Amino acid sequence: MQLTGNTAGSITTTISLQAGPRRAAAAVLVVQPDPDADAGFVGRAGELAQLLAVLAPRTLSRDVLVSVGAVPVVGTVVVSAVGGAPGVGKTALAWAAARAAAVRGWFAGGVVFVDLHGYDPDPADQVWPAQLYAGLLRGMGVPPNQLPVTADEQATAYHQVLAHLAGIDRAVLVVLDNVADPAQVLPLLPVGTSTHRVLITSRDTLGELPGARLVELTVLAPAAAVELLELGLQRRRPGDGQVVADSASAGRLVELCGRLPLAVQIVAALAADEPDRPLAELADELADERGRLRALDYGPRWAVRAAFDLSHRRLDPALKRLFRLLAAVPGPDVSLSVAAVVADQPELEVRARLRALCRAHLLEQQPSQPGQPARWRMHDLIRLYAWEHLAEDERTVGFTRVLTYYRHTADLAERRFTALPAHDVPAGFDTPQQALAWVLGERAGLVAAVVQAAEIHPDEAIGLSADLVPILDRARLLADWVTAATAAVQASRHTPRRDLAATAWNSLGNALQGVRRFEEAISAHEQARDISREVGNRHGEGTAGNNLGIAHEECAQPDRAHRAWVQAVMSSSRWGTTRGQPWSGSGWPIWTGRHRPGPSARIRDNPLYHVPSVSRTRCITYPAAAAGACVRRGADCVIHQVSRKSHSLPSTHRRALSFPFTKPQPQSSQGPMFSVP
Repeated sequence: MQLTGNTAGSITTTISLQAGPRRAAAAVLVVQPDPDADAGFVGRAGELAQLLAVLAPRTLSRDVLVSVGAVPVVGTVVVSAVGGAPGVGKTALAWAAARAAAVRGWFAGGVVFVDLHGYDPDPADQVWPAQLYAGLLRGMGVPPNQLPVTADEQATAYHQVLAHLAGIDRAVLVVLDNVADPAQVLPLLPVGTSTHRVLITSRDTLGELPGARLVELTVLAPAAAVELLELGLQRRRPGDGQVVADSASAGRLVELCGRLPLAVQIVAALAADEPDRPLAELADELADERGRLRALDYGPRWAVRAAFDLSHRRLDPALKRLFRLLAAVPGPDVSLSVAAVVADQPELEVRARLRALCRAHLLEQQPSQPGQPARWRMHDLIRLYAWEHLAEDERTVGFTRVLTYYRHTADLAERRFTALPAHDVPAGFDTPQQALAWVLGERAGLVAAVVQAAEIHPDEAIGLSADLVPILDRARLLADWVTAATAAVQASRHTPRRDLAATAWNSLGNALQGVRRFEEAISAHEQARDISREVGNRHGEGTAGNNLGIAHEECAQPDRAHRAWVQAVMSSSRWGTTRGQPWSGSGWPIWTGRHRPGPSARIRDNPLYHVPSVSRTRCITYPAAAAGACVRRGADCVIHQVSRKSHSLPSTHRRALSFPFTKPQPQSSQGPMFSVP
C-alpha cells in the first residue's frame, strides 16, 4: 500500500508500507520449577525418561546421569524433536520435560517455551525467528532497555548471549512447540556449543534438522488412557467415581477414541458436563462411526476434526487424493501393492507418497519381520476423517479396484496352493509358500473385503470367500474362516445364483465344525444339501450330505450320521463318475487300493458294509492340499486324486472313514441302488 502526501510545499513523498506478519512478536514463556505441575501427566513415563536422558546437561556428574538414564552427549548442539499425529500429546510431553528439567535445576541460564503456531490455518499467524529474538533474550535475562532494535541486531545478540552463557556453564533449554517448517527453527539453534539444549515438537518428521534425536509418540496404552479419562473427570468434578463404577464402559470409551489423548480428554469433558449420563450411553453414541468425529467436539479450538484439519490442509493435491483413497481400502492396514491398486498409480510413486503421509503423521508404517513387505495403517479417527473427505464415486471406484485385485490374486493363490505335483500351475506365485504368505499378509483386508462386498458384489464375495478356505483351514485361522463364510451366506441372499448359496452354506458348515459348533454346522449343511437338491446339483448334494454326516457323528448321533452318508451315496451315484474311475461319496474321483486283511471293526460296524454291491474298501476325504498322500489307517490305504476345488472339506473331515464307494454301474429304472435304513 502506498500513502502519498505533500510536504514542504511542492515536494511529494511516497511511503511504502509492506504487509508483515500479523504477530509482531511471539509470546515467550519462562518455565518455572513446579514439582506439582504435572501431577495429571500420565502414560508417558518411558518417553519422558527418553527425553530427559537427551536433555541432561553434559556438566552433570556420572551418578546423576545414570539416575536419569542419560549418557554424556558430545556435539555442537543437542536437538530433540518430538513427532506424532495430531492430538497425540506432543505439547504435553514437551511441557512435562521442560518442567522436569527446571525442577532438577539443569538449566541455570533459563528454560523458555514458545508456540510457533506452524499449523495455524492462516500463514500470517505462524511465528518466525525474527519475531522471537527479543522475547528469547528477555527470557535469558537481558533487560528490556538493552535489547537491540532491528531483527538482525537481535539475532546477533541472541547468539552472543548463548555463547556467553555456555562459557560460564549456564545452560539454556529452548522449547519450540508446533513447528511446521525447519526454517522456523534453524536460525534459533545454538552454534558452536554442546551446552545448550533445544526441544522441538512437530506433526511432521523434520528430517532436515541437523543431528536431531527423534522421539515418536503413539497412542496411549489402554490402562493409561483409562487413567487419563478418570483424571479428566476428577479435575472437573472431584470425587467423580464413574470410571471406577463402570470400568467396562470406560475401557470401551477410550478404545472408541483410539486411545488418542486429545479425544480422551474431550470425552472426559463431555462426561463431566452431564454427570447423570452413564458412560455406557456416551460409548453407544461414539460407537456410530458416522457421527463419532462430530461427537468428539468441545468447541471450535478443542475438537478432533479441527486438529486433523490443520495437518490435512498442508497436503498437496496428490497426497490429499491418496490420503482419501486409503480410507476405501478394507481392513486395518494396507500394503504397497494394494495402495497402488486403489490409487491406480505406479508403486514407485505411491511409495513416495506413503512416506510423505508418514512424515505428516497421518499414516504410520507398521513393524514387519525381515523379508516381509511393508504395511501402513491409519489411526482409527484419522481413517474416519479421511472417509469423510472421500466422495461417493471415489468410495465405489476405490473399493471395486481393491476387490477386483483381491479376487484375481486370491484365485491365483488358491490354485497354486492346491495344485497337485506335476500339474500346471498358474502364473503369479512360484511356490505354495508364496501363495500362503500372500494370503496371510493380506488376511485382514481379504476377510474385510468379503464382508464389505456381501451386499454390493455378492458373487465376488462368495468367490473370494471360497478362494480363502484352503489357506485359512491350513493355517487354522478358523475365526476368520467363520467370518468370511458368514458374510458369504449373507451375500447369497443378494444373488440369484442358488448354486453359490449352496457353496456358501457348505463352507460355513465346515468352518463351524472347525470351531466345534456342531449343532449350527448341521443346520448349515442341511441348507447346503437342500439348495443343491433344489438346483439339481447332485455333486453338491453329496458333498453337503457327507459333511452333514460328520457333523452328526461329532454330536454323538450315529444313526443320523449313517442316514446322511447313505443319502450322500445315493446323490453321488446319480451324479456319476469321471473317466470310469470309482467315486467317493463326495463325488470327487479317486482311485484306491484294496485292503488285504479283513475289514476293520469300524467298517464292520457300518451298516453300509453289509449292503449288496458296496465295495469293502474304506474311503477317506482329504483337503486338496494333502492330495496324493497315502493315508494309512490300520490295514487300509487310500490314495487320493482330488480335484482342486475339494477344499470345501476341512481337515477335520479326515475322520469320515465310514463312507464307502461303489464302482460305476448303470442306473436302474427301479430306483436307487441303496435303500435308506
